[in-house]
Amino acid sequence: MQLNSSQLSILEEIGIPVWELRPQNVEPRPQQREILTAETKIQCQQSWIVVVDKIEDNSAKQSLLYAMLKAINVSYDDVAVITSNDYLMLDLDSTNNKIVLVLGSAALSYIDGISETLEQCRGKIHQVDIDTVVSYGLDQLLNDPNKKAVVWQDLLFAKRHYQQLVTI
Repeated sequence: MQLNSSQLSILEEIGIPVWELRPQNVEPRPQQREILTAETKIQCQQSWIVVVDKIEDNSAKQSLLYAMLKAINVSYDDVAVITSNDYLMLDLDSTNNKIVLVLGSAALSYIDGISETLEQCRGKIHQVDIDTVVSYGLDQLLNDPNKKAVVWQDLLFAKRHYQQLVTI
């Protein structure tokens, strides 16, 4: 509703503030990508592979993951979000200069070569075919926001390690 100058003047005189709509500078959320599944080995073109227990469309978890990646300046286009089962089908020859970020205990249980608990795995690089960093799952972050600070450290750690990988 547009107000004329007379109406605006009256509202100002009686102390009623007039609200104006601000332009929306919100970045659009990325398009949901096709879930990577195949009967044969999966070729991965992206540099970051994020392993989650399950992929859910348009959820709070997807938004959280997008925000986490954006916070460390990783483009969503450079990320393959896959399930634990898909991880088992990765073509390991296509994983040079890539990093895996495993989110959550359920996803971690599928990674061969790591037998420690999630808490024991955090803060180190696991070299199981691909350099792997482990952190809390998206469900855990939504249910316990206090874990976000810890995950932030894990993300920074993964980012630093990835930068070392690509500069070698």
